[in-house]
Amino acid sequence: MRGVRFAGLAAAMLLTSLAGAGGSVAAASAVHPRPLTVPAIEQWYHGSGKWQLGPNARILVWPKRAGTLMLGRQLSADLRHVIHRSLPVAARRDGYRAGDVILHRSNDLSRRLGDEGYALEVSRFVRVTAPTSAGLFYGGRSLIQLLHQAASIPRGFGLDSPRYPERGLMVDASRTTYTTKWMLREIRRLAALKLNVLHLHLTDDQRWGIESRSFPALASKGAFSRADIARILRLAHRDHVTVIPEIEMPGHLA
Repeated sequence: MRGVRFAGLAAAMLLTSLAGAGGSVAAASAVHPRPLTVPAIEQWYHGSGKWQLGPNARILVWPKRAGTLMLGRQLSADLRHVIHRSLPVAARRDGYRAGDVILHRSNDLSRRLGDEGYALEVSRFVRVTAPTSAGLFYGGRSLIQLLHQAASIPRGFGLDSPRYPERGLMVDASRTTYTTKWMLREIRRLAALKLNVLHLHLTDDQRWGIESRSFPALASKGAFSRADIARILRLAHRDHVTVIPEIEMPGHLA
């Protein structure tokens, strides 16, 4: 596994998984259930002991790129709501301390993990390894869920990737008025559960839910402005949610 320095336990688990583990691994997984996340981590191999978020914990990212640093800062900001403190973020490929959190972008597991999967190693530190930014982001969501339940996490190694490529919510703003604040909150909720699509139905015969520069009289009361839509799209992009707008002629005009 070139470029991925897993701890001994995690490496053995990974090789067993990729080689097509037999009944002994399945039995071990049954005895030691997966840590509770929504959705559930696809595969989990239990270790010994627990990882504790250290008082001097850091979020370390590698490679040193603008994208990985941004993901580290985003994870630090989102974790603050759970652990009530900020974790410093730095680019570093080694020298990890007990209690650290590591985000490592690597193509070594790309065939197994796909575009949105990640590997989660919990040992002296927590390491999320993924071939894409989306995978690192979703690994971070699992960490947030686990730390929301307790300050410690059982040690082990997990592989996780979504079963379905499109996972989302449809919001009908053509019949109901939604505020921008509500929409932003829903995007955060989608991302927290690793959902990646927001189908935004904006117009129909009952209501025109988005402002139009060309035809301003079309807009209903409380319609989204261009600035509102820009805010929604910025947050959706940050949280790996694709917004699919639906704009029809009034009354399904043919």
